[in-house]
Order: sequence, then structure tokens, then C-alpha cells
Amino acid sequence: MTRRYSVHSYVLIPCLIAALLSPSPAPAEELQVVTIGVLIDGESERTMTLLDLLKTEIDVLTRTEYDLRLPAGKTIIADWTRAGVEIGMGRLLADDEVDLVLAVGAIAADVAANRAVFPKPVITPLAIDAQVQSFPFDPANGGSGVFNFTYANILAPTNRDIQTFLEIHPFSKLAVIIQPALAEAMPALPDTALATLAELDVEAILVTARATPGETVAAIPEEAEAVYVLPLMRFDGDDIEELAEALKARGLPSFSMFGVLEVERGLLAGLRTRNFWPRLARRVALNVQRILLGENAGDIPVSFAENPRLVINMRTARSVGVF
Repeated sequence: MTRRYSVHSYVLIPCLIAALLSPSPAPAEELQVVTIGVLIDGESERTMTLLDLLKTEIDVLTRTEYDLRLPAGKTIIADWTRAGVEIGMGRLLADDEVDLVLAVGAIAADVAANRAVFPKPVITPLAIDAQVQSFPFDPANGGSGVFNFTYANILAPTNRDIQTFLEIHPFSKLAVIIQPALAEAMPALPDTALATLAELDVEAILVTARATPGETVAAIPEEAEAVYVLPLMRFDGDDIEELAEALKARGLPSFSMFGVLEVERGLLAGLRTRNFWPRLARRVALNVQRILLGENAGDIPVSFAENPRLVINMRTARSVGVF
């Protein structure tokens, strides 16, 4: 009798053989337990969104290798002050139950960058400007050069952003809106950033963000010709829309360091693309994996190719007279 096989049989049989020969993933109870502590500058909708991205990417990448845990009790949300962030960092580094620390915040990143000793690995993805903030860097291997510390260098965007902004709309006096906590926690940042802008023949006017977007825009001096918006992590999406409307009402062109997500909310222009944050989260997850596999965090290259792309809100451009 002639034996017949369907096409499905030829597909199924090799799959069954491969499945029998392939090693099965280790049960969860056999995986090494790794506890990650998280340090956040303060309550922030946008920081929590990034943290969710980080958790997802880390889980996807390591779930078959480690039993990674990010318990709520090991997540410290500070009070938007450098002192509060330093206390939180000290607690996590001293906690014997924490194996690795994620410093998710610009203040936390700056605090970490100014430490000399790390008893456990620390990773930070949110350097506002690694060059301006003088983050440690070892040109020999492209890493931080500091044992147990790594970060993502997003290629010092301040100078690049302003140069691009000048091409869109020439100006000589630029208001730079900065979160008060950053100005207070990183006292060297404003002066260094202002000196960088002076090289472009731009007079920078530092404006600390107020409690509301309206009050913030009202604090911008009349002589300002344009506005550069640093990440205002205490403002949510609706606040950014309100900020954009108030700037348009004053006829002030704006440029967002945060990028397209704020341009969609009404700011004039930005260079960071929509996939910047998922790519950054993936990069951090890869660094976590490399550290868990035994690599020294200080040897991991910190460069992060951003692939910037200029995005302009044309409705805003027409509103403020930029062509």
C-alpha cells in the first residue's frame, strides 16, 4: 500500500526533532535571581513611561537567563533635590539585597557621574549632556573608565540643537528653559552650557521653569528672540501643550531637546525621533545583560548613535512667522 504524506508532515517532523534536541529553558526556580534597584529624581509621568520601557526591554532580553526582579520596595522616588537623590543612591548602594542600580533621572545621572566608588554596578540612561556635565570617559576603550559605572552618551546635543535652530530661525538672544531642580542640583551645568552657546555668538538667558507653563512663559524676558526647552520632566504632556500655546501667543519660536514627542505637542522643532527612547531602553537592557554575564560596567562603550532627524511643526511655524 502506498503511504502518503502531506506537506504538513514534512514541516512537522523536522520541527519535532529540533524540539527534542534543543535544550529547554531553565525553570524559573533554577534561574539566578537578580534584584534591580531603581532611583528616580522625583514624581514624573514621563520618567515612569521610560521606566516601563526599560523594564519591558530588560525582561525580554534576560527572561530565559535570569530571574530579574524590580520590586516596588527597591524603587526610590526622590524629591527633586540633589540631596534627596544622593540619599537614595546611598541607600541602594548599601542595600545587600540589591544587585544592580538603574539611575533613571538627570539628577541621578549627575550624582552617579560624580561618584568615584561603586560597590555594585550602576547604569544611567539620562545624562542631559554628558560632555557639558563632564561625565567620566576612557578613550582607550570608549567606556566610563570607572569600575561598575556606565551610561549612555547621547552625544552632547546642546550645541548641535542650537546650531540647527539657528539655521531654521536666526537669533542672537535665546531663552533656555531649565527645570529648577536641575539648575540647583547641577550648578555647573548652566554656566557651562551658556559658555558653549557664547561660542555660537548667542546670548543665552536662563529661565527656570515655574509651577505652571503660563507662569514659565511669563518669566521669559521681552528681549528673548527664541526659546530652547530642556527636558521638563515635572511637566506632563498636557503641560507641554500649554507651554507651546503660550510661546506661540508671544510669537516665540521654540526648539525641544526632547524632540518629536514635544514637537507633536506644539513646540516648533526638535531632532530626537520617536524611536529614540525605545532604542535607548534597548541599549540599557543590553548593558544590563553584559554586566550580568560578567563584564565590568566601566569597560562598556558609552557612545550611543542617535540618528537625529529634524522635525518641524508647520502649524506652529506659521503661527510664529517662521518660514
